[in-house]
Amino acid sequence: MISKSFIESLKHSVSIVDLIDSYVPLKKQGKEYVACCPFHTESSPSFKVNENKDLYHCFGCGEHGGIIDFVMTFESIGFADAVETIAGKFGLTVEYEKKSAPKNTTNDAEISLVRFIQKVFNKNQSPLNETLGISQKTIEQLELGGATNSLAVQNSIRNDDALKKLAGKINFHSGYLKVPSDTNALVVPLYRANKKFAGLYVNSKNEPYLIGPKGADRGLLYNPSKTFVKNKPLIISTDMLDAIKCYDLGIPNYMCAADTKAKSLTTEMLRAYRADTTYFIVKNDPERTKALAMDLLSAIKTSNNLYGLNILVISEKISLNAMVAANGNDVLPTILSKANSWHDYIARELIRDKDTFAPSFKDEMAQLLLETYEQSTKHNGMPLMLYLIADSIGKCTRLNPQQILHLASENIDEHIARKIKQSEHELMDKHLAYAKQVLGGVSVKDIDTLTALLILESKGVAEPSITNEISESLIKILGEDNSFAKVHKILNDHGYISQQDLNEALDEIEKFQVNSNLSDFMLDDGFLIDAKMLVDYICTSHNLLTALPQKPNHTQPISSPSM
Repeated sequence: MISKSFIESLKHSVSIVDLIDSYVPLKKQGKEYVACCPFHTESSPSFKVNENKDLYHCFGCGEHGGIIDFVMTFESIGFADAVETIAGKFGLTVEYEKKSAPKNTTNDAEISLVRFIQKVFNKNQSPLNETLGISQKTIEQLELGGATNSLAVQNSIRNDDALKKLAGKINFHSGYLKVPSDTNALVVPLYRANKKFAGLYVNSKNEPYLIGPKGADRGLLYNPSKTFVKNKPLIISTDMLDAIKCYDLGIPNYMCAADTKAKSLTTEMLRAYRADTTYFIVKNDPERTKALAMDLLSAIKTSNNLYGLNILVISEKISLNAMVAANGNDVLPTILSKANSWHDYIARELIRDKDTFAPSFKDEMAQLLLETYEQSTKHNGMPLMLYLIADSIGKCTRLNPQQILHLASENIDEHIARKIKQSEHELMDKHLAYAKQVLGGVSVKDIDTLTALLILESKGVAEPSITNEISESLIKILGEDNSFAKVHKILNDHGYISQQDLNEALDEIEKFQVNSNLSDFMLDDGFLIDAKMLVDYICTSHNLLTALPQKPNHTQPISSPSM
């Protein structure tokens, strides 16, 4: 376990501006720094970084936090991995609790066994050169190995119950390959963005699989060079051998989708490097291309990360490395120019084998797009993304996009406007009903203020005033169905409050109200004074022990609670 003192030291020694600027270029604006938000698409910057408060906040999507939150969200990694990533960036040595240092976790034991298996596989490298044509230099540089069913390993595991149980957890049951015929199959070591070893990717002829802790390859891209060349496109495929041979040819930013459960492109992979232009290569198999189109259509329901994505469909018998090897690296731009934009690709797959002249075609397409909208999170980019798909369908069929979006005598713009208006009315009614609630004599508005203060104090931004004793006493009064109790539980369970935790724990209105308070803190230095006065007022009113150094001389807080 990472020591708490090191985490606090990290927060104070690493500049939030320097850290975020290493991911997203920041521009100074008055006392703050601004940028277009890296967590949602926007044309004007609403993402602000306050160096004095050691916090960032997006006034567009509500993302908020400190240096650890930023890295966790940006790189889609856990708390400990984020701390280690920041420490690595700034040349700091992570300190661990002395008591826990000698004790290995289950994950450590699993990784140790995987590393041992890797050493066995790495002794079987000759087939990689002889059969697969990978150069010996690349084999050594990338630590590649050949899968093998080692009798010695099997005997060692079979004769040790603890090892046998551990082997089952890493998908290496009793020391046997998942598929016996995978002998000599290419085995690639996987690393996360923070360079932490994740497991072994077995390039099985049937279906690639992981030897490693369950889910360790989630959202992973295999990057042979371990670097990313800016101003060059990101190229992703599901062909591991092609990625390695393209690395051999010096093609930059060619990576392989290494998430063995996803088997295709995911939004997590697109977030990993946030390239301006991305190409995803898919083999020309009807089932595979249609499945990808439906995956992309599903992805836009919750994400706008598809901007800049292009899909290149190539023959089953052709690989990118073979085309480049035969014609030279200069041919790469020509090959990539054959790709379709993500919306053109979806349109092409949607109309495949359809009678586009049939009267029902327009209604079928409109219904599909409307259902996609209905099932989405209604994010700001959604209407435009739907229109781009409709426009692409129109180009393929020579129909007007508005005709495609026509359904039951109303176009999609009217439909969306009506739905948004209806949603706004419903949301307003919910907010009004929510604001009238009083729990244990305290208004929910004030409870959400306490929640925001608890979040800020947990991040070390504000001096502690809500002790654990006060928190538990308040929860006895307020109950557990409120934002304060939910956030306190996160803090107790995880020791840290991440934006993802908040998104999962709080309902829509609670999240809105808490984020509004966090926004107030970024804009108004008086927020902390008012919030701490509120803590003292509630503690005094309910005869709770107050943690404030001195009791303010007031009769009621700025935000009057309903008592």
